[in-house]
Amino acid sequence: MRSDDIAYYRERARQERVKACGCENNAVALVHLEMADAYERRLEAATVQLHLVPAWTHGKIGIAS
Repeated sequence: MRSDDIAYYRERARQERVKACGCENNAVALVHLEMADAYERRLEAATVQLHLVPAWTHGKIGIAS
């Protein structure tokens, strides 16, 4: 996963939490919070995956960071 993806997931999670805070309907707010949680799970997985990818796939020597 690319660092672009990580930034995207982080921003989308933030946006969904902002939308949830602005909702007057609790059911809709809950959906936004669930979407934020899903983006955060993807963010976590992408972050772990980025650290596990061999460095040679990024044209670097050593552990990918």
